[in-house]
Amino acid sequence: MFAIRSATSPFLVIVFALIPMVAAALVHRHDESFDTLDACDVDSTTAWWDTEAGELKLPPFESTIVGAWDSPGLAYGVACDGHRALLADGAAGLQILDILDPHNPIVLGSYDTPGSAWGVVVDGSVAYVTD
Repeated sequence: MFAIRSATSPFLVIVFALIPMVAAALVHRHDESFDTLDACDVDSTTAWWDTEAGELKLPPFESTIVGAWDSPGLAYGVACDGHRALLADGAAGLQILDILDPHNPIVLGSYDTPGSAWGVVVDGSVAYVTD
């Protein structure tokens, strides 16, 4: 540990010398064989176990539109916080939606930003908008 004190400042600056600890890395490896159904949970899996090719194939992911809302501007970013969605909506600013019922989003309010809203991040009860 080193301590540096400035002659003109009453503050003490402490610098710690960190010594890296060298430890042997543990390697965990498990080779799975898909040429049998021994490890397959046939009641719970949606994957296709191709035992002839020895491969596991997952079905394609298909998304479904649950609800929609046509924003007044061009949507550039969205952040969700519980049952609210905050939308960075270009020249229309920030749009705030209630998505408690995802089939029927409801506009709670909006905020007209000075420029175009490009992105939004939520941290607790604060929304940060890039404008």
